[in-house]
Amino acid sequence: MQIKDGSGYFEFDLQGSKVVNVSYDELTNTLEIRPKQQGTAKIVLIDLCVSSRKKAVIDVDVTGIGRIDVEAEEKMPLKGEQNLVVSLHDHNGKLLPTDILTLAELALVPLESDIIKVTPRETTGLDSKLHYKVVGHKVGSTQVVFGAKDGSDGGIVQSSPKLINVFPPLVMSPKKVTLLMGNKFIIEAKGGPSDADIVFSSGMFTNNIKFNENNYDIFVHSFCCMLTGKQDIAWVAANSGEIEAKNVGTSLIRGYAVNPKNPQKIYSEDSVEINVVTLTSLLVKSPLNFIYENEKLPMWISGVAGRTEIPPGSIAQASPTLNSIEWIISNKDSAETIHVFKVINNLNVLF
Repeated sequence: MQIKDGSGYFEFDLQGSKVVNVSYDELTNTLEIRPKQQGTAKIVLIDLCVSSRKKAVIDVDVTGIGRIDVEAEEKMPLKGEQNLVVSLHDHNGKLLPTDILTLAELALVPLESDIIKVTPRETTGLDSKLHYKVVGHKVGSTQVVFGAKDGSDGGIVQSSPKLINVFPPLVMSPKKVTLLMGNKFIIEAKGGPSDADIVFSSGMFTNNIKFNENNYDIFVHSFCCMLTGKQDIAWVAANSGEIEAKNVGTSLIRGYAVNPKNPQKIYSEDSVEINVVTLTSLLVKSPLNFIYENEKLPMWISGVAGRTEIPPGSIAQASPTLNSIEWIISNKDSAETIHVFKVINNLNVLF
């Protein structure tokens, strides 16, 4: 400790010699304080040549590391990152100040796997905690433990193991879906924590959702009703991902992997684009453009919406529906059309 001003000739009065050792170096005008054990001490500096009404008093608090706390999210997505916070406390549970953190020999206990990577972040002088960046490298579970020397007795203090699970992020497919009004389609969703619930919406997630732990249906209903977005274009069932096209336009359907007990806690999310279009024309399709005499050739129709081809199943579900389709042959002497279902004696027979 550097001594400033004064005559340069000092002596000191130590109260608490069992706690610290103190020595004065006249050449450098410094006090050297060495801790011996936990406790408090007081050093009164006396100028031998200059009298002063106010004494120079140094209060010394010698403490050790009694506890290490680690704060981090238990679940994180693959390739994602999060902030891990480490705080050091003395034996009385008091948070150690910033200047002590630089002296603490804190170290990460070597990880048992390469599931995550932990690197330190820069800590500002105002922060009394240490920050680390955690990146998920592989899917799996691992534990993070920090250790430091306790200056009071030279022992090692370790934090409680902090479990971190790395999960595959939620992925919805297909990424783009084209539907006619009235069509229904089920979105496939994979990933997220194994114990998470997956819910869907046609708008943005809001934080104003009331959740009743004893009734999950209440959450699903609230989730659908309290979202903001183009729900008039496409509606989605919150718990199944079934989409129903309502009106022409483009909308995003979002999926969320959420905590079952606290749905406002989102682990991972993804989205797909839904385009609801109108049918502009029909396209006759067949596997061949020629057949032999007395042979049969299957033919079907698909829809066209702009440059997008609409499959027959979507046409059948469209609203308004195509009640009937008339097949016309330019030369009836060379071929005829036979419907897949033909009525024989009031029975539908499949040909």
